[in-house]
Amino acid sequence: MNLAVGRSNDLFVFGNGRVVHGAYFTQTMFDACGVESFQYHQVTADHIILKVVRGSRFGPADEAAIKRAEELIRQHSDGTTRLEVQFVADIPASRVGKHRFTRSDVSVVV
Repeated sequence: MNLAVGRSNDLFVFGNGRVVHGAYFTQTMFDACGVESFQYHQVTADHIILKVVRGSRFGPADEAAIKRAEELIRQHSDGTTRLEVQFVADIPASRVGKHRFTRSDVSVVV
């Protein structure tokens, strides 16, 4: 991946109340050699979008990585959070020009 990588990772808050650091989920995609870029975006406590930019080598191993991501989300949320996979042409950089592997629009209540 040829990305300007930011250090910002958000916390994911699931419908069951569990809070998990977003970086935990990024590990599932780092070995996906056919994935050029990805981003987990939590829009609500019960909905995460995994945006994936497929590369020319995208294949079964990459599909398996996505399935592992779905299973991790299901396990940590006790099935309360759905992972929607979107294949996209591009993932825009943040306002400061960095790629964020994770984004969450859900506030953590302490």
